[in-house]
Amino acid sequence: MNRSIKIIIGVTAAFVLIMTAGIALMAMVNSDRPADYEKYGLGEDVSVEVDDKGDVYLIRRNKAASLTFVVSFTRFSSGERKAGLFAHEKKDMQEAVGYGVELEVNRFLDTFGSIIPSRKSKTFLFSTQDYPKIKEVFYYDENTGREYPLWNK
Repeated sequence: MNRSIKIIIGVTAAFVLIMTAGIALMAMVNSDRPADYEKYGLGEDVSVEVDDKGDVYLIRRNKAASLTFVVSFTRFSSGERKAGLFAHEKKDMQEAVGYGVELEVNRFLDTFGSIIPSRKSKTFLFSTQDYPKIKEVFYYDENTGREYPLWNK
Protein backbone atom coordinates (compact mmCIF):
# COMPACT_ATOMS: atom_id res chain seq x y z
CA MET A 1 0.00 0.00 0.00
CA ASN A 2 1.27 3.46 -0.83
CA ARG A 3 2.67 5.49 2.10
CA SER A 4 0.43 8.50 1.38
CA ILE A 5 -2.68 6.27 1.43
CA LYS A 6 -1.64 4.93 4.85
CA ILE A 7 -1.25 8.51 6.12
CA ILE A 8 -4.67 9.49 4.77
CA ILE A 9 -6.29 6.43 6.38
CA GLY A 10 -4.51 7.15 9.69
CA VAL A 11 -5.55 10.83 9.70
CA THR A 12 -9.14 9.90 8.82
CA ALA A 13 -9.28 7.27 11.58
CA ALA A 14 -7.86 9.77 14.11
CA PHE A 15 -10.40 12.39 13.00
CA VAL A 16 -13.32 9.95 13.38
CA LEU A 17 -12.07 8.90 16.83
CA ILE A 18 -11.69 12.51 18.01
CA MET A 19 -15.14 13.45 16.69
CA THR A 20 -16.74 10.44 18.40
CA ALA A 21 -15.07 11.32 21.70
CA GLY A 22 -16.16 14.95 21.28
CA ILE A 23 -19.77 13.97 20.68
CA ALA A 24 -19.73 11.69 23.73
CA LEU A 25 -18.27 14.49 25.88
CA MET A 26 -20.86 17.00 24.63
CA ALA A 27 -23.66 14.55 25.43
CA MET A 28 -22.30 14.18 28.96
CA VAL A 29 -21.83 17.92 29.45
CA ASN A 30 -25.32 18.75 28.19
CA SER A 31 -27.39 16.15 30.06
CA ASP A 32 -28.81 16.03 33.55
CA ARG A 33 -29.63 13.31 36.03
CA PRO A 34 -31.65 13.27 39.26
CA ALA A 35 -29.83 14.89 42.17
CA ASP A 36 -29.04 12.58 45.09
CA TYR A 37 -30.87 13.87 48.22
CA GLU A 38 -28.18 12.72 50.65
CA LYS A 39 -25.13 13.62 48.55
CA TYR A 40 -26.23 17.23 48.13
CA GLY A 41 -27.62 17.67 51.66
CA LEU A 42 -30.99 18.68 50.29
CA GLY A 43 -32.65 18.12 53.66
CA GLU A 44 -30.95 21.30 54.88
CA ASP A 45 -31.15 23.34 51.67
CA VAL A 46 -34.62 22.62 50.29
CA SER A 47 -37.80 23.78 52.00
CA VAL A 48 -41.30 25.02 51.24
CA GLU A 49 -42.92 28.33 52.20
CA VAL A 50 -46.58 29.25 52.04
CA ASP A 51 -47.47 32.94 51.91
CA ASP A 52 -50.60 34.68 53.26
CA LYS A 53 -52.44 34.17 49.95
CA GLY A 54 -51.87 30.40 50.07
CA ASP A 55 -49.20 30.37 47.36
CA VAL A 56 -46.71 27.52 47.86
CA TYR A 57 -43.05 28.10 46.96
CA LEU A 58 -40.03 25.81 46.78
CA ILE A 59 -37.04 27.45 48.50
CA ARG A 60 -33.52 26.34 47.51
CA ARG A 61 -30.30 27.49 49.18
CA ASN A 62 -26.57 26.85 48.74
CA LYS A 63 -25.82 23.95 46.34
CA ALA A 64 -29.53 23.17 45.97
CA ALA A 65 -30.02 26.65 44.43
CA SER A 66 -27.53 25.70 41.70
CA LEU A 67 -29.45 22.55 40.78
CA THR A 68 -32.15 22.62 38.12
CA PHE A 69 -35.77 22.27 39.19
CA VAL A 70 -37.27 20.28 36.36
CA VAL A 71 -39.54 17.51 37.49
CA SER A 72 -42.67 17.66 39.60
CA PHE A 73 -45.02 14.89 40.62
CA THR A 74 -48.64 14.76 41.60
CA ARG A 75 -49.77 12.01 43.91
CA PHE A 76 -53.36 10.90 44.15
CA SER A 77 -55.30 9.35 47.03
CA SER A 78 -54.79 5.95 45.38
CA GLY A 79 -51.01 6.36 45.87
CA GLU A 80 -50.40 6.67 42.12
CA ARG A 81 -47.77 9.23 41.13
CA LYS A 82 -47.69 11.11 37.84
CA ALA A 83 -44.55 12.96 36.71
CA GLY A 84 -44.38 16.07 34.54
CA LEU A 85 -42.32 19.10 33.68
CA PHE A 86 -43.38 22.02 35.92
CA ALA A 87 -47.10 21.89 35.15
CA HIS A 88 -49.75 19.22 35.01
CA GLU A 89 -53.13 19.14 33.46
CA LYS A 90 -55.56 21.07 35.66
CA LYS A 91 -57.70 17.97 36.22
CA ASP A 92 -54.67 16.10 37.59
CA MET A 93 -53.87 18.93 39.95
CA GLN A 94 -57.52 19.18 41.05
CA GLU A 95 -57.48 15.52 42.11
CA ALA A 96 -53.96 15.44 43.60
CA VAL A 97 -53.44 15.09 47.36
CA GLY A 98 -49.63 15.45 47.23
CA TYR A 99 -47.12 17.39 45.18
CA GLY A 100 -43.56 16.16 44.75
CA VAL A 101 -40.47 17.89 43.41
CA GLU A 102 -37.14 16.67 42.15
CA LEU A 103 -33.96 18.56 41.32
CA GLU A 104 -31.55 17.57 38.59
CA VAL A 105 -27.80 18.02 38.30
CA ASN A 106 -25.59 18.25 35.24
CA ARG A 107 -23.80 14.90 34.77
CA PHE A 108 -20.43 16.51 34.07
CA LEU A 109 -20.55 18.79 37.14
CA ASP A 110 -21.81 15.94 39.31
CA THR A 111 -19.05 13.59 38.17
CA PHE A 112 -16.34 16.09 39.07
CA GLY A 113 -18.08 17.42 42.21
CA SER A 114 -17.98 20.98 40.98
CA ILE A 115 -21.40 22.28 42.04
CA ILE A 116 -20.95 25.82 43.32
CA PRO A 117 -23.40 27.19 45.92
CA SER A 118 -25.70 29.89 44.62
CA ARG A 119 -28.07 32.57 45.93
CA LYS A 120 -31.37 31.60 47.49
CA SER A 121 -33.99 30.66 44.89
CA LYS A 122 -37.76 30.80 45.25
CA THR A 123 -39.96 28.91 42.75
CA PHE A 124 -43.76 29.07 42.68
CA LEU A 125 -45.33 25.60 42.83
CA PHE A 126 -49.10 26.05 43.17
CA SER A 127 -51.82 27.87 45.08
CA THR A 128 -53.69 26.18 47.92
CA GLN A 129 -56.69 28.29 46.88
CA ASP A 130 -56.73 26.66 43.44
CA TYR A 131 -55.80 23.17 44.62
CA PRO A 132 -57.23 22.67 48.13
CA LYS A 133 -56.91 18.86 48.09
CA ILE A 134 -53.10 19.03 48.04
CA LYS A 135 -52.07 18.48 51.65
CA GLU A 136 -48.32 17.86 51.28
CA VAL A 137 -45.21 18.66 49.30
CA PHE A 138 -42.39 16.12 49.20
CA TYR A 139 -38.98 15.70 47.61
CA TYR A 140 -38.75 12.53 45.52
CA ASP A 141 -35.28 11.00 45.14
CA GLU A 142 -35.43 8.94 41.97
CA ASN A 143 -32.07 7.33 42.80
CA THR A 144 -33.44 5.66 45.92
CA GLY A 145 -37.21 5.83 45.34
CA ARG A 146 -37.62 7.58 48.69
CA GLU A 147 -39.84 10.54 49.49
CA TYR A 148 -38.83 13.26 51.95
CA PRO A 149 -41.60 15.47 53.37
CA LEU A 150 -41.10 19.22 52.87
CA TRP A 151 -44.52 20.57 53.93
CA ASN A 152 -47.79 19.25 55.36
CA LYS A 153 -51.06 21.12 55.64
